[in-house]
Amino acid sequence: MPALQNSIGNSPDEFYFEDLQGAIVLRAQKLQLLERLGIDGTGVRKTGVRGVPFQLRSVHYVADWDATEEALLAYQSLIGAEPVDVWQHDVLFGTFLVLNVEQLPETRACYNVTPGTIVENPECLQYCLWTLLG
Repeated sequence: MPALQNSIGNSPDEFYFEDLQGAIVLRAQKLQLLERLGIDGTGVRKTGVRGVPFQLRSVHYVADWDATEEALLAYQSLIGAEPVDVWQHDVLFGTFLVLNVEQLPETRACYNVTPGTIVENPECLQYCLWTLLG
Protein backbone atom coordinates (compact mmCIF):
# COMPACT_ATOMS: atom_id res chain seq x y z
CA MET A 1 0.00 0.00 0.00
CA PRO A 2 1.33 3.51 -0.75
CA ALA A 3 2.27 5.97 1.98
CA LEU A 4 -1.14 7.68 1.75
CA GLN A 5 -4.28 5.61 1.29
CA ASN A 6 -6.09 6.31 -1.98
CA SER A 7 -8.82 3.78 -2.61
CA ILE A 8 -12.30 3.24 -3.96
CA GLY A 9 -14.49 0.32 -2.96
CA ASN A 10 -15.43 -1.89 -0.04
CA SER A 11 -13.75 -5.13 1.02
CA PRO A 12 -13.20 -7.46 -0.76
CA ASP A 13 -13.63 -5.23 -3.86
CA GLU A 14 -11.46 -2.35 -2.73
CA PHE A 15 -9.01 -0.90 -5.24
CA TYR A 16 -5.86 0.96 -4.19
CA PHE A 17 -4.13 3.64 -6.25
CA GLU A 18 -0.89 5.57 -6.15
CA ASP A 19 -3.00 8.74 -6.39
CA LEU A 20 -6.58 9.95 -6.73
CA GLN A 21 -6.65 13.38 -8.37
CA GLY A 22 -9.52 15.84 -8.30
CA ALA A 23 -11.90 17.47 -5.86
CA ILE A 24 -14.50 15.36 -4.08
CA VAL A 25 -17.94 16.98 -4.01
CA LEU A 26 -19.90 16.13 -0.86
CA ARG A 27 -23.68 16.11 -0.52
CA ALA A 28 -25.06 19.51 0.47
CA GLN A 29 -28.34 21.27 1.13
CA LYS A 30 -29.85 22.61 -2.10
CA LEU A 31 -31.89 25.79 -2.25
CA GLN A 32 -34.54 27.06 -4.65
CA LEU A 33 -34.87 30.81 -5.14
CA LEU A 34 -38.44 32.10 -5.06
CA GLU A 35 -39.27 35.32 -6.90
CA ARG A 36 -42.75 36.44 -7.92
CA LEU A 37 -43.93 39.35 -10.05
CA GLY A 38 -45.22 42.22 -7.96
CA ILE A 39 -43.61 40.92 -4.75
CA ASP A 40 -40.46 42.60 -3.47
CA GLY A 41 -37.55 40.51 -2.30
CA THR A 42 -36.38 36.98 -2.88
CA GLY A 43 -37.41 33.93 -0.89
CA VAL A 44 -35.56 30.68 -0.44
CA ARG A 45 -36.88 27.15 -0.06
CA LYS A 46 -34.77 24.19 1.05
CA THR A 47 -35.16 21.28 -1.37
CA GLY A 48 -33.08 18.70 0.50
CA VAL A 49 -29.56 17.37 0.75
CA ARG A 50 -28.37 16.03 -2.59
CA GLY A 51 -25.16 15.06 -4.32
CA VAL A 52 -23.98 16.04 -7.79
CA PRO A 53 -21.88 13.93 -10.15
CA PHE A 54 -18.14 14.68 -10.09
CA GLN A 55 -15.00 13.08 -11.50
CA LEU A 56 -11.77 11.76 -10.02
CA ARG A 57 -8.73 10.51 -11.91
CA SER A 58 -6.99 7.41 -10.56
CA VAL A 59 -3.29 6.75 -11.16
CA HIS A 60 -2.11 3.18 -10.73
CA TYR A 61 0.86 1.08 -11.81
CA VAL A 62 -0.15 -2.33 -13.19
CA ALA A 63 1.85 -5.41 -14.10
CA ASP A 64 1.33 -5.29 -17.89
CA TRP A 65 -1.08 -4.32 -20.68
CA ASP A 66 -3.34 -7.33 -20.01
CA ALA A 67 -3.63 -6.22 -16.39
CA THR A 68 -4.91 -2.78 -17.47
CA GLU A 69 -7.91 -4.44 -19.15
CA GLU A 70 -8.52 -6.73 -16.18
CA ALA A 71 -8.34 -3.78 -13.77
CA LEU A 72 -10.74 -1.70 -15.88
CA LEU A 73 -13.28 -4.55 -15.97
CA ALA A 74 -12.97 -4.94 -12.19
CA TYR A 75 -13.47 -1.19 -11.66
CA GLN A 76 -16.50 -1.22 -13.94
CA SER A 77 -18.08 -3.98 -11.83
CA LEU A 78 -18.73 -1.24 -9.24
CA ILE A 79 -20.97 0.75 -11.62
CA GLY A 80 -24.51 0.78 -10.24
CA ALA A 81 -23.58 -1.49 -7.32
CA GLU A 82 -23.77 -0.60 -3.65
CA PRO A 83 -22.21 2.72 -2.57
CA VAL A 84 -18.45 2.49 -2.03
CA ASP A 85 -16.02 4.14 0.38
CA VAL A 86 -13.68 6.73 -1.11
CA TRP A 87 -10.32 7.44 0.56
CA GLN A 88 -8.17 10.26 -0.78
CA HIS A 89 -4.82 11.08 0.83
CA ASP A 90 -5.70 9.14 4.02
CA VAL A 91 -9.08 10.86 4.45
CA LEU A 92 -12.32 8.87 4.28
CA PHE A 93 -14.80 11.14 2.50
CA GLY A 94 -17.81 8.82 2.84
CA THR A 95 -19.75 6.60 0.49
CA PHE A 96 -20.46 7.32 -3.16
CA LEU A 97 -22.20 5.64 -6.10
CA VAL A 98 -19.99 4.76 -9.07
CA LEU A 99 -21.69 6.04 -12.23
CA ASN A 100 -18.92 5.33 -14.76
CA VAL A 101 -15.25 4.33 -15.10
CA GLU A 102 -13.21 4.70 -18.28
CA GLN A 103 -9.53 4.32 -19.07
CA LEU A 104 -7.84 7.49 -20.25
CA PRO A 105 -5.53 7.64 -23.27
CA GLU A 106 -2.62 8.76 -21.04
CA THR A 107 -2.22 5.11 -19.95
CA ARG A 108 1.28 4.13 -21.08
CA ALA A 109 4.15 1.72 -20.77
CA CYS A 110 6.73 2.46 -18.08
CA TYR A 111 10.08 0.95 -17.15
CA ASN A 112 12.56 1.25 -14.30
CA VAL A 113 9.93 2.41 -11.83
CA THR A 114 11.16 3.56 -8.43
CA PRO A 115 10.50 0.94 -5.72
CA GLY A 116 7.51 1.62 -3.49
CA THR A 117 4.66 1.09 -5.92
CA ILE A 118 1.72 -1.18 -5.07
CA VAL A 119 2.66 -3.60 -7.88
CA GLU A 120 6.21 -4.95 -8.01
CA ASN A 121 8.04 -4.30 -11.34
CA PRO A 122 5.11 -2.69 -13.15
CA GLU A 123 5.18 -2.23 -16.93
CA CYS A 124 2.20 0.15 -17.32
CA LEU A 125 0.88 3.29 -15.71
CA GLN A 126 -2.92 3.29 -15.89
CA TYR A 127 -5.07 6.41 -15.68
CA CYS A 128 -8.83 6.05 -15.24
CA LEU A 129 -11.60 8.63 -14.99
CA TRP A 130 -14.22 7.82 -12.36
CA THR A 131 -17.62 9.52 -12.30
CA LEU A 132 -19.09 9.37 -8.79
CA LEU A 133 -22.26 10.63 -7.10
CA GLY A 134 -22.36 11.66 -3.44
